[in-house]
Amino acid sequence: MERFWLSLCFILLIPLLGCNRPLTGSSTLTIQVPKTLGKVGVLEALPANRKACYGVSITAEDIPTQIPNTCSPKTGILAGFVEPGQSISASVPRGTNRSIQLYVFLEAPGENTPCPRLQPNFSAKQLLNTYLVATKEGIDITKSEVVVNITMNFPGVAQTLAQTLGAASSCTTLASGVVPSFGVSAGRSVGVGTPNGAHLKSRVGSIHTQQVLTSPSGTKLYLHE
Repeated sequence: MERFWLSLCFILLIPLLGCNRPLTGSSTLTIQVPKTLGKVGVLEALPANRKACYGVSITAEDIPTQIPNTCSPKTGILAGFVEPGQSISASVPRGTNRSIQLYVFLEAPGENTPCPRLQPNFSAKQLLNTYLVATKEGIDITKSEVVVNITMNFPGVAQTLAQTLGAASSCTTLASGVVPSFGVSAGRSVGVGTPNGAHLKSRVGSIHTQQVLTSPSGTKLYLHE
């Protein structure tokens, strides 16, 4: 009789144990962004003469936090920036209590260039032109695909990330209009794949990816991420 009772208890416990199993795998999280720059939410409308680019950061206790420097905000999984009217998609570990922060990057008035990539290391230009426009918390991601609707509230052109984070002036100092260049003081052949290959070392100033630096002799250095 005791053996039967123990077996019965074990069988009844199986469903309960199954309910507490941790979620595994990833889900595709999708957020649709506005098509126009009109008023969305309860605060100010986005400036009509500035193109808006949208990006998100997804955070949770079990998602590693990215803090690349003292200038940038804490972020998690990043996706974007994307054009107005497009959707933002991100692969997110399944789990509960996820938070989403929606950012808007505004290009200069009249500018219409491709949206930059949202990265943990915010440049001075991004700090001065990016806004936190929505935060949604307590999101449970348990299905393979999850669509989230977020109401955006633009705080006004003065409330940039630099302002809300209290960023130091060194974080928001933009590069001068001088085109950066580089020089080579010495070089030696080290055989880097071709008979005439050379390994050149040089010190350069503040640079960005996808940039071309030109030395006084006309040699070009292409920078890629």
